[in-house]
Amino acid sequence: MKIIHCSDLHLGSSLSSLPKAIRGKRKTDILNSLSRMIEYAHDNAVSIIIFAGDVFDKDQPFNKDKTFFYNAIKANPEIKFFYLKGNHDILESYTEKIDNLFLFDKEWVTYHIDDISITGIELSNMNHKSLYSTLNLKKEDWNIVVMHGDIDTKGKDYIDINKLADKNIDYLALGHIHQAKEKKIDSRGIAVYSGCLEGRGFDEIGMKGFYLLDIENHLMKKEFIPFSSKQIYEREIFIDDAHSLYDAQNMIRNQLKDIDENNIIKIILKGEIDFDSSDIVDFMENSLENYFYVKVENQLHQKIHIEQYENELSLRGEFIRVIQSSDLEEKEEILRVGLSFLNGNGVKR
Repeated sequence: MKIIHCSDLHLGSSLSSLPKAIRGKRKTDILNSLSRMIEYAHDNAVSIIIFAGDVFDKDQPFNKDKTFFYNAIKANPEIKFFYLKGNHDILESYTEKIDNLFLFDKEWVTYHIDDISITGIELSNMNHKSLYSTLNLKKEDWNIVVMHGDIDTKGKDYIDINKLADKNIDYLALGHIHQAKEKKIDSRGIAVYSGCLEGRGFDEIGMKGFYLLDIENHLMKKEFIPFSSKQIYEREIFIDDAHSLYDAQNMIRNQLKDIDENNIIKIILKGEIDFDSSDIVDFMENSLENYFYVKVENQLHQKIHIEQYENELSLRGEFIRVIQSSDLEEKEEILRVGLSFLNGNGVKR
């Protein structure tokens, strides 16, 4: 049996970190990823899709997003959909009965499909301590457990996987963390975050997607399927050797050649330069407009030519001579910071 484990679609997200001009397109991308994933399920004989929380970005989603999601389920009756609500959509409600949609609750709920059991619980203030003692899984079953929370950071969404050890879990399908990752529970089970389907901002860089499980005779093959329509990149680019805006432009373009133009990029410019970079952010963002979206951050420093000042009969000259004759380890950085102040420029960090 083939199963998709995904999470954190965040339909209806405001995408506030992106410019208004492209938010609508990205919201459409996120909806389209749901459609494309269902098409993938059809093409690859997937029987079950598990949503491990935060399908919606808020408890009262926009009607268009809510209608899109539930209509997608109703239009594909041959696939069983399991939807566990997360911290963003825990109060989301839908009253219409859909035969191929299976929900969870604040107590453990188990569904049996052939020789596989799928068990899940939605975290709350009432159950976050007691849920471990109330989980009872049969040793002879192949057990998938669905939860939404953080296994690494203690807080209101904390899941203590140490207390899930020796509970006969084979696969803990997790949501909440937007980066795919895995962690052993015990000698039998593994905890897996699928990550989100589409990155929404520069805190969600890298390829996003879902896990495909293929379970047969209690043996599992799993594979992370990269699936996002656009990947979000963050690149630090050093342009110390650039002597002009023209040089900088060519250096930056050359270091982005491996990134497809359909993607989203944050560029952090670093290094010491000897030309005026005050307009480099606007220039490069306009110069790279062939990409879906580019954000440029200027962390460049102006080169300071010490030889111009070291013989001056001034506070600046005396400062340079004292530092140059010292045994301090970070002379260059001290000179750069000190001269920046003495020249009235402040310090750029």
